[in-house]
Amino acid sequence: MIIYNNGFYNPWYSPYNAFYGYPAVPILQQPTKLEMQIQSIKDDYSDKISSVKSDKTLTRQERREKVKSFERERDSAVNQAKVDYYKS
Repeated sequence: MIIYNNGFYNPWYSPYNAFYGYPAVPILQQPTKLEMQIQSIKDDYSDKISSVKSDKTLTRQERREKVKSFERERDSAVNQAKVDYYKS
C-alpha cells in the first residue's frame, strides 16, 4: 500500500499506524489461572476488610486487629495458591 502525503511518498506513514496494512491493535493476553485465583482471593479479602472497617459496633482497636488478621490471612492464601499452582 503506497500512501502519498501532499504529493510526497512517505513509506512510514499509515492511516492505521501499522505495518503491512494491518491496523495496530493492542494484543491482550488472557490472565492465567493463577492470576485469576489471586485476584479472586484479593477481592474476597478486600470485601471482608471493608466490611470490618465500616462495622461501628467494634472498638477501633478490635477493627485494626481484625483488619491485620485478614491481611495476614490474605497474604498466606495468596502464597498458598502460588505454591499449589507451581506444584501441579
